Amino acid sequence: SNERRKERRNLRRQGNLCTECTKPTERNGLCVNCYNLHKSRIIAIKQKRIENKICIRCGKCTIIHNLKYCLICTLKCLAWDIWQDRSKWQELLDLFNQQNGICPYFKEPIEIGLNAALDHKIPKKLGGTNDISNLQWVHRVANTMKWDLTEEEFYSHVMKIAVQNLICRKKTSLFT
Repeated sequence: SNERRKERRNLRRQGNLCTECTKPTERNGLCVNCYNLHKSRIIAIKQKRIENKICIRCGKCTIIHNLKYCLICTLKCLAWDIWQDRSKWQELLDLFNQQNGICPYFKEPIEIGLNAALDHKIPKKLGGTNDISNLQWVHRVANTMKWDLTEEEFYSHVMKIAVQNLICRKKTSLFT
């Protein structure tokens, strides 16, 4: 039965024996041969899923934008990175939907897994938190440009660039 199998595996683990073949273990409770066999099986499964455009994590959903993961698994990975809690993925999707998939800076559509990134409105460096109220979905380029600036600082820098660009263009057009 399953209970006996679990008990047998636990006993083998405690004795530092491979849970599959009872040889001395190397990694993850498996001997070198069983570990390599297990690893090659996993690689084959993932390769088949990639060929079928199915998420390599869940094996259920279609991948997004020719990546390896589906939307839900992508959001679960992000939720883990932010809160160490995969179950909060729905909060990230709700936030994206509240924004109607539009970057607040570029006012253009963004897509998770393609060009969307999470931004801290108040950067963590300046005391911002990972609370959902401090997060927003932005275009990846805007997120890179904003870096660890507040929104006000970011807008101020963008305005300086735009003004300088207009001044330079007017000066060059006067001489041509």
